[in-house]
Amino acid sequence: MFEEVFAFIAGSKKNWGIYSPYRFLPGISDVKSQNEYIYNKLKQLSVNKNTIIFKAVVRGLKHYFIVSPLSWDTEYFGFQNFRIEFIIYDHQLPEVLNIAIKKFYIFSCKFSKSYFFFDVPAEDYLLVQSLGNTPFKLIETRLNYILRNLNIEDNNSYPVRTVREEDISFLKKIAVSSANPYDRIHADNSFSNTQADEYIGTFIENAVRGFADVVLVPDLPEVSPFAFLAFNKPVETDNYKVAKLVLAASDSSFEKGWLYKLLVEAIRILQKEGTTHLTTITQGSNLPAIKSWEKAGFDYGFCTHIFSFNTIRKN
Repeated sequence: MFEEVFAFIAGSKKNWGIYSPYRFLPGISDVKSQNEYIYNKLKQLSVNKNTIIFKAVVRGLKHYFIVSPLSWDTEYFGFQNFRIEFIIYDHQLPEVLNIAIKKFYIFSCKFSKSYFFFDVPAEDYLLVQSLGNTPFKLIETRLNYILRNLNIEDNNSYPVRTVREEDISFLKKIAVSSANPYDRIHADNSFSNTQADEYIGTFIENAVRGFADVVLVPDLPEVSPFAFLAFNKPVETDNYKVAKLVLAASDSSFEKGWLYKLLVEAIRILQKEGTTHLTTITQGSNLPAIKSWEKAGFDYGFCTHIFSFNTIRKN
């Protein structure tokens, strides 16, 4: 059915560039942003035999739901986890789209004890509106921030080092004790607080073991790590090199200011990699994080909304 989806997109006038995580980059033409990202993403998904496509036709209008099973999350939580990659449609009728979404929900119920989430760009306002009065619920309004100038004015050098295996237990405690109540897992009542805390602890453990390219911690004599910053080295796209912050936390009761210090040293590392842009995410509800990123020179890039539903219990 992927060929049918490609043909549908080719004949569509919808701006597919709003789904690209790189839409903040300068100099990308409308045609390129609309077509290249979604085509490449769908080609990647088409290779995976487990990718699900559900087609809903309402009043003669076609809708394609592209869904990826998440094997790691499924194994971790003990029930099936799915990410909805796209809901592909091309019309301006919210009542029709709402019916199509409800048809998908009926289809999804055949996956008993399952969890679905969907990251929707704010620009797709018709889809956001059409998710109302369906089993989907809004979990998180996610802000994507961009550092466009990696020149560091701070001339201080801060003592940091890359993480070691024996640091993992300390980092897990920090991640749990400073857990963000606004992140997707903590904000979603599909998961208990214990599950959410354990997930974030496991997340940083996996980051140390390769999920992130680099994890920095303070390098102070005879002091166990009390802060960390995990990030990925840049990937090249459209002649730019874009890096990403993965996770950060700090026990400020021990010593304040270390997230900033770790960030400064991370930027210095990324400068050597030729990084042109550094990205990070937070939530619209997380005002302290917003202030921190803006103080560090990040500015707003774009906004998405995360919706979810489950077939485990009533939402």
